[in-house]
Amino acid sequence: MIFKDTDFQEVIIRVSPTILGVKPAEILNVKLGSLDKCRRCFQGLDDIKFIEIRDFPKLSRRQLFFYHKICLEEVLKQKANQSFLQQLGYPFSFNMEVYLDVIIAKLRSCIFPHEIGVFLGYPLKDVLGYMGLASLKLVGVRGWKYYGNTNLSLLQYKKFCKAREIFRCFLENSKFEV
Repeated sequence: MIFKDTDFQEVIIRVSPTILGVKPAEILNVKLGSLDKCRRCFQGLDDIKFIEIRDFPKLSRRQLFFYHKICLEEVLKQKANQSFLQQLGYPFSFNMEVYLDVIIAKLRSCIFPHEIGVFLGYPLKDVLGYMGLASLKLVGVRGWKYYGNTNLSLLQYKKFCKAREIFRCFLENSKFEV
């Protein structure tokens, strides 16, 4: 694929684990010049969506929350994740659209919702450790902070990296122009 816009290329690469269904969601600040390209690129895709969160006018950027509907629903349906999110005010009756409404409202507020790590596919132990809700020791940082045993965290991180690598190779060998 030939990209004339390297900013848009970087957006696609960063979102690629979500596009491939390996990572449930991604949050990015995108240059306003790339926003229309995002709209065109993701238009008509049933499983990949994005929600516009807020503008950063001084930076000419807009924050976007990309998600893979099926992958995100699988993550949010996990009992441990639901229980955790319900403790933070998410409804007891699971509905992905409602859960998305809650996280988006929180993202638009002045207080950053650290539970977003669950939506982004980080292991719950790392989200709990980061939020100080589990007495786990910080043991590393790669993409996010790892707490306690690193096996699950590193496995998840490697999956995300591998998806980006595969997608980057696909783009480099593609003849499509964006």
